[in-house]
Amino acid sequence: YYYGTHFEKAYQALETISASGVLSILDSLRKKFPKNSIPKREEPLQNMLDDMEERGVDFEKEDERFYSVGEKELHRCLLSFVKENQKHFR
Repeated sequence: YYYGTHFEKAYQALETISASGVLSILDSLRKKFPKNSIPKREEPLQNMLDDMEERGVDFEKEDERFYSVGEKELHRCLLSFVKENQKHFR
């Protein structure tokens, strides 16, 4: 939320588990940022979020999408991935 360091890693992980609905939410979030780029460091990210808030940019739609369908999809995809790849887990 406040820290973009793991955005790309999370995106790649979601691609790996085929969580296309959650990826769609992240794509929508990324498009709201200037140059489609989310700062990796906390301070620049917070400054950008503050600026975006002043300009009326909000993330409510994405929050609603995540909590209505994305969270369930994430759990389902993760469980499927683990089941399909059990030999790689101890």
